[in-house]
Amino acid sequence: MKNTIYDTKGFCGPKLPFAPLVTAQGKLVFVSGQGPIEPTEKEIVPTRGSLAEQFHLTMKNISLHLEAVGCGMQDVVMVRVFLSDNSKANWQKMTEEFEKWFPDRSRRPARTTIGCQLVDIDVEIDCVAVIPE
Repeated sequence: MKNTIYDTKGFCGPKLPFAPLVTAQGKLVFVSGQGPIEPTEKEIVPTRGSLAEQFHLTMKNISLHLEAVGCGMQDVVMVRVFLSDNSKANWQKMTEEFEKWFPDRSRRPARTTIGCQLVDIDVEIDCVAVIPE
């Protein structure tokens, strides 16, 4: 299987022992878990704030990675959202934010929401997309 690892333009991010963005077979795009960090920071400096603010910055980071391989949010087919507090109220807030990024009901990706322990952030998101033909 042919995999390609990408460095995303405009995304300095910390150098970690995994790829932030990988394509497989020239068609599938895998974006590693992203959090609410400023893409130009060289160190992990989490942006605290409301869940909505953290979600927005996290999705902006995902969008930057997708753009690096010619994709957009409309090409995302699967999303996993990890919440540090997966309460009903936070789930509803996250869903409201999610709908802003995927407004077209006919093109919404599959989604899994997982409650978990995160370090210094309240949300982490990864996704799978398909490179358009």
